[in-house]
This record gives sequence, structure tokens and C-alpha cells, in this order.
Amino acid sequence: MAAAAAAAQCRSPRCAAERRGFRRELDSWRHRLMHCVGFESILEGLYGPRLRRDLSLFEDCEPEELTDWSMDENCSFCNLQREADSRGRKRDSELETWMRENHRSTAACTPPTEDVPATKDCVPSLDSSQSTPTEELSSQGQSNTEKIEYQAENYLNTLFRKKEMSTKRKSYSVEYKKGIVEDSWGQNLTVFCKEKMLSMRLVRKWRAEYGNLIEQVDKGNAKKRKCGSGRQPLFSELEDLICEWVVDRRAKASVVNRAQIQEFALAMAPQFDIAPEDFKASQHWLDNFLQRSELSLRRSTTLFRLEDTQVIKRALAFKSFIDDADFSKYNLSNMIAMDETAVFMGQSSQTTIEQRGASLAYIPSTAYESARVSCILAIRLDGTKIPPLIISKGKKEKIERILGVFILETEKAWATQAVIRKWVDLMLPLVMRGSQRGLLVWDAASTHRAKDMKTFLQERKIDQIMIPAGMTAYLHTLDIAINKPFKDNLHMEINDYVENRMERNQCGNFVKPKLQEVVTWVKNSWEKITDSCIANALRAGYLDKKYSFKDSAIAKHERFGPLILKEMESQEIHQEIQELDGYDDVPEDDDMIVIE
Repeated sequence: MAAAAAAAQCRSPRCAAERRGFRRELDSWRHRLMHCVGFESILEGLYGPRLRRDLSLFEDCEPEELTDWSMDENCSFCNLQREADSRGRKRDSELETWMRENHRSTAACTPPTEDVPATKDCVPSLDSSQSTPTEELSSQGQSNTEKIEYQAENYLNTLFRKKEMSTKRKSYSVEYKKGIVEDSWGQNLTVFCKEKMLSMRLVRKWRAEYGNLIEQVDKGNAKKRKCGSGRQPLFSELEDLICEWVVDRRAKASVVNRAQIQEFALAMAPQFDIAPEDFKASQHWLDNFLQRSELSLRRSTTLFRLEDTQVIKRALAFKSFIDDADFSKYNLSNMIAMDETAVFMGQSSQTTIEQRGASLAYIPSTAYESARVSCILAIRLDGTKIPPLIISKGKKEKIERILGVFILETEKAWATQAVIRKWVDLMLPLVMRGSQRGLLVWDAASTHRAKDMKTFLQERKIDQIMIPAGMTAYLHTLDIAINKPFKDNLHMEINDYVENRMERNQCGNFVKPKLQEVVTWVKNSWEKITDSCIANALRAGYLDKKYSFKDSAIAKHERFGPLILKEMESQEIHQEIQELDGYDDVPEDDDMIVIE
């Protein structure tokens, strides 16, 4: 017993770590065990009298007729560890014999005091096969107390092993790890980990990776796991080949669908010695492959996309053109920004808010979702709105005005060159302007770029500012701040009509809305566009000279804004350097007069 006491009090880091780990396991079970039946003597021998005093509050929970626990040879749970470690019994007996032989040297060792620490010879050095507390206690068992301790520790280790085997591995997000590290600063790490029910090893690891966690959160990966974590794909080489094949086909503008990927995967699998029974190219595999490769099924886009360098170049070219333009020769009422848009007569969207898990989300169809008219919206640079022009199907060639909205009928309800010419003569009549010139700001549509259109505008003394191709969404005044609220108001009008005023015929089908109803939609939607909205649109499109280019929408763009401003600064610095270099061209023979 003296040897056991000396070994228990050893201050060796290895022994101290084992004691802390064992006590930590006991502490966790102390809070979880609701009925402590027969554990008093076991825990007193392993942990000391302090733990028994703490467990006194469970005295009323223990039945009086039960005795202390002892191992039952016929219990399969008690023999669980012994059955699993049948091959280690011989090793345990050899270790016990070795411990007995070294018992005298251990007992003769002087225990450590406050002034004199224990020497390395106080605790015999153990190899890797002698590391568990169970094996150390098993070498000391001759008395009944030691046997109870040995049995109790076997039982607790069996419980801990069973608990560890049944516990699922948890996955933590990057944002959660960062928050835990920040909350742990300045606190007792042991107490903090117990409160959060986390391993100290994990928290220390997260602290060491704190810089990387901040970078991941800044990149928008706060909800993601660490790169490379999780189960790896079984056929990584095959998936790499499929990715290259998809990229190559899309580079040629060829269509790639899900069935083609499955067919190609099955055809390429034999090249990687993948048996047909091991790889079926199922829908589940295909979904996971698309997610791993960051691929998705997309619709064909009609929007013209530019490279980042082209966007920056064209944005700065537009800025230079506006800066060089002399707006003083125009009357603000003769400067117009216009755009064409479509107005559909059916419900605006097939999406709705529904309860989660609902099997059906039914939206009735009006059968007129594809029926449409065209509408020309325009504003003057003095901040006033121009009445809209609705282009509908019909044979009338004369522009009419209904409820403050202009109506023009054409064969296909499109904004053709003939329609735009009539609209220009209506909005910028040469008779009313006299010698003053007009100005049109619009996009680079084919009808606007046509040679006949340019000739027509020159004859009527109208200049034009054309938004560069691919830059409409970033520079066009109406596209930035007018069309979206107008369409939102229009959708509300259409939904209200479909729900409350839409008529049905004798067969129960919806009747197509009349042109008068469409005029009401457009009129109400256009009236809801406020003066402040127009002022914001002129500022965002860099058409209001009271604001700088830094106040425009493209300069405040989340992605392109910093790049454009950086390029502007570099151009200004380069221009200043060129101006300074110009002073070096002064001939040396020139007489310089200094006036004091």
C-alpha cells in the first residue's frame, strides 16, 4: 500500500495526465448517474473521501436491501471487456509479475515533499504496453480492497469504452469554432470546456487555427466545414475526368444534361478498372457529384456577360464621355432617358409562400401568361416623368391617349424603328424646340444603333448617349432604379385583377384582359414611381452633374466598385506624373526670370 500511495502522489507529467483524465471521466459520470447503488466503497478507494461526501445527497435514492456492487461472472456486460481483451490476458499477467519484482524498489523510494520533488527513479519507467491505469492497478491486487479497486476500474473502463463507441462524431461550423475561441479568451479553459461540453483538445486546436478561422469567415465560408473534411469520393479520378469533359463541352457551347453525364460516366468506368456492379451512375451519385464539383443545371441566359477587365474599361469610358459632354447647350426638359420593357397579362410569378412540407402548392393559371404588350418608359433629366407609351397588337397607326397613357397599335406589338420614330416626334418635337438640340440616353439595342435611326436623329437635331454593350444593368438609369419598382407595382396590379376582377366565360375559363384594363395597370404602376426614386435613378446613372462618379451605382457595386475606383486612382496618378514630366522639356538656354 505504501508503494501505491507513493505512486499515486508522483508528480510525473505522465502520471498527472493519467490522473486528470481518470478524474475527468469520473466527474462527468458523477453528474449523470441518478442512482448511485453500491459505488461508495469503489469510488472512495479510487478517488478519495471527498467524492463520497459529495455523493451523500444520493443517500435517499439507494434501496436499503442492496449491497455494494461486485462483478458477476455470469453477466455478459461485466465480462464485456474481458471477452474483447482475451488476447491481452497473458500480457497482463506478465506485467503483474514484473510489477511484483519491482515492488521493493518502488516502496523504498522516498515520496515527494513540498521542498524535494520526486525523482525519476520514484516511478518505474513503463513502455507502451504499460500505459493504461487498469494495468497499473492490476499489478497490486492481493488484498480485498485492491481486488475491488481492480474490478471497479474494469467496470468503469467498460462503461467509458461503450460510451465512446456509441457517441457519434459531431461536426462544427467555422463560425461556431470562431465563436468558441473568442468566448474562451480570459477564462479557465477547464471550466469553460465543461460548461460547453467540449474537449479541451478540440478547443486548443481551434485556438491554434484562429487565424485560419477568421479568413474562412471573411471569405463567406462561415457555415462550411474545413476544406477537405468529410468522406472522400470513391472514384475521384473518374470524377476528375467527367469534370474536364463537362468543361470542354461547355467551352464549345454544347449542351450537357444529367443523362449525358451518367452515360459518359458508365462508358469511362472500365478505363479505371471499376466493375459494373460497383458503379451504377445512380441519381444519388449524380446529385452528390454535381454538388462536389460545384455544377448545377442552368437555363440558357440571354444577358450579355463581360469579363471584369472589359466592365472596368467600358465603365471608365462612359465616365469620360459624360465628363466631356457639354450639358449646358441642352435644356434639361429636352434631355430624355428611355427604355423599352414588356408587360405580360398573366400572373407574374409561379412561386408562392406555403407551409413547409406541404405536398401541393397550387397556383391557378389564367392561360394568358404569354400574352403581352410592350411599353416605353422615359424620364427627363429635370426630374419629371413622361407618360408611358403602350404598344399593342392592332391596325391603328395613330397614337391615342387614354387615362394619361399613350396607345399605339402595331402588327406584332414590338418597339420597331417606326414606333420609336413616332415616339421621338411626340416627345421631342422639332417645332417646340426650335434651335435647341435634344438628347437621348438609351441602350445599345439594334433599333437604336441602326444607320437609318442615326440619320433620323441628326435631321431632328437630337444627339444620343448610348450605353455600352453589356453595361445596361450597371449604367442605364432606368434599368438601375426605375424598371424594378415599376414591375413590382405592375405585378401587384395584375395579381389584384386576377384575384378580384378577372371574368370567366360560359365554360368557366378566364377571359383575356381588355386593353383598358392593361392601361389601368400601367397608369397606376407609373404613378407610384416617386420623384425621389427618379432623383436616385439620375444619380445612380451618373446623369446628375451635382453628384460625382463615386456616387453612381457602378462605383458602389460590391464587386466592380473597388476595382473601378482603384483604376481611376491609378489613371489620375499616371496623368499627374505625365504633367510633371512636361516641365523637363524647358530648354536650358531659355532665360528664367525670378520675381521676388
